[in-house]
Amino acid sequence: MEYLKEQFNIELQTESNTYIDEGRIHIREMHWSPDEMLGLIDENVYDQILNEWFDERKQNYLQIADEILEKYDNRDRYESLKETFQEGVVIPFIGAGMSISSNYPGWKDYLRKVCSETRVDLSQLNKLMATGKYEEAAQLLFDDMGAASFNEHLKITFSRKREIKGPVNYLPKIFNSGVITTNFDSLLERTYADQGLKFEEIMLGNSASEFPRLAATGKPFLLKLHGHANRQRDRVLTFAEYEAAYSEKAVLRTLVSHTFFAKTMLFMGCSLSSDRTLKLMADYVEEFGHENLPQHYAIVNLHESEDRIARREQLVAANIFPIWYESSDHDEAIEALLLDLVDGNIKI
Repeated sequence: MEYLKEQFNIELQTESNTYIDEGRIHIREMHWSPDEMLGLIDENVYDQILNEWFDERKQNYLQIADEILEKYDNRDRYESLKETFQEGVVIPFIGAGMSISSNYPGWKDYLRKVCSETRVDLSQLNKLMATGKYEEAAQLLFDDMGAASFNEHLKITFSRKREIKGPVNYLPKIFNSGVITTNFDSLLERTYADQGLKFEEIMLGNSASEFPRLAATGKPFLLKLHGHANRQRDRVLTFAEYEAAYSEKAVLRTLVSHTFFAKTMLFMGCSLSSDRTLKLMADYVEEFGHENLPQHYAIVNLHESEDRIARREQLVAANIFPIWYESSDHDEAIEALLLDLVDGNIKI
């Protein structure tokens, strides 16, 4: 995995890992005289040190996962998720938080950035976002900029092929069938392709009427629920686009209210605030009952000022059960929990 090799190479450059002592060249636990080094330069040596480093890293991250799981009611819930995962019925649902490490902006930052190119007052935009009205905020910017400028700005931001970083690199090693995302970038497609796992089907939510049939085949698929930055026709971002996409009998509405409960989903990098997708899921749960539907799980950052009980109730209404972490290092927490999901059984 190139992401881990990059992290390893950075650590090798520190004085604690690579240094000269009494005429010998030390690289972590291995050391050579200069003549030995010249005679032993070999790819196998690098691989040996790399694997030892990764084993140490895994143990450190599994310890971090253990500390996370000791809090609240995380432990038993995570064990339940692991049992479901081992049955092969868990689909990852990837939000914008998993793309931030690769230098794609989160939604709040992006909308504020767009706002600077409009006549819209930033305080007005912030007020809408503070109450969870992201659709309305995007619509406000769209109306001010006009379709051509708004669409171009979205495209140049999310269509760029930025360097793949962060725990998104673990996904192909752990989930090799289906992935669902609300992201507009191409990060998932490139991450899987770089690791030799190409999606056989890439579907956009508005035109994914065959999704249930394709998902049942077990072949690798990617469902881009709200479309792609390059295609306005299938995109769901502004209030008007949400209204059309989630209207009665629309394909996307059917996907969320029915197909989302065919298997268990694990939400990562998702804010899971009061958006339409969450509300529609909650409506479906209310109609059919919690006990009659698969449970979903979410790795959720618990902020210091947040009411954990109220937040849990909001998620459970949609049959989503949270695994809380409090660290400000989101990548570290998600990577630790992903490694724990497979008991550290991952190779570079």
